Amino acid sequence: MLDTFRKKEPEPDTGQGLIFNIRLVNQAIKDLRHERCNPGLLRNLLTSWSLGRRERLH
Repeated sequence: MLDTFRKKEPEPDTGQGLIFNIRLVNQAIKDLRHERCNPGLLRNLLTSWSLGRRERLH
């Protein structure tokens, strides 16, 4: 799933945050036969990953 995020919305070289269309990423993941995927689930995963990263940095 993370690879799909990276392909659809690569990180900018500026080191700044990224704004992306979660629905497009969701559709790309569903196209890979992850039919139960939905934007809410992706939002929760991104939040969880973000919080985990912040905890490791502190």
